Formats: sequence, structure tokens, C-alpha cells
Amino acid sequence: MRRTVIVPPDLAPAATPAAASAANTRAAERSARRFARTFLRYETGDLGREVRRALRAIAIPRLARQLLSEPPRRPAGAKRSRPGRLVRLRPERAQAADAVTFTAELKYRDTSGTLRITIARRGGRWLVTGLR
Repeated sequence: MRRTVIVPPDLAPAATPAAASAANTRAAERSARRFARTFLRYETGDLGREVRRALRAIAIPRLARQLLSEPPRRPAGAKRSRPGRLVRLRPERAQAADAVTFTAELKYRDTSGTLRITIARRGGRWLVTGLR
């Protein structure tokens, strides 16, 4: 069962404001990219040590706990599907110098989707604070 939210194409992303410096946006993008790749594994039911560790390292504690306590479910006897892949990650908008939302374009075997990832600087690190 996929939890990816499909965003209609008519919701065009806004340009990244100057509030977020290029260096901040690149640092936030590295975290968003790492999270997206981990999330693609997570949504197939991969809750191995590497995925759990990465979720805890990249997301704020509350979000990591929520994801790990409510893992995706597969029908009984169903094989784990192959993870999708991250096709493109682009900054959508910066709320401030220390918060950026990215749109991740995802490709699955027979379909595609998007995931909006909000990243904020917390304690010197860029952490995922929200998903849509």
C-alpha cells in the first residue's frame, strides 16, 4: 500500500525566494534527497535497521516515531514490491532562511507520483518536519 500523495500538475511550484541562500538550499536538498530515497524503501515495507536509522537521523523525532509506529501494510502473502525511484527533486518554496519545501517526483513500476517534503534547520542540522 503506497502512502504517496498525488499532487495535480496545476499546482505549479513557486520559485525559491532569496530568503534561503544557495548554500542553505543545497544542504537542505541533500537531506531531502536522502529522506526521499529512504522513504521509497520504507513504503515498500522495508523496516530494516538501515531504514529505521536513516528515518530517525533525517526526520524530527515526532515524524520518525509516527512513520515507524504506522508502517505501510501489505496484503497477507503479498511480496514486497520493488522500491520506486527518485526522478527529480526541486525546491518549491522557502518559508524562511531555515525552512524549504521540496517536491520529489517519484517513478514506480506502473505509475508516478509526487511527495512534498518540508525541511527545516534544527540544531544545526536539516531535518524533515513534514510530508504531503
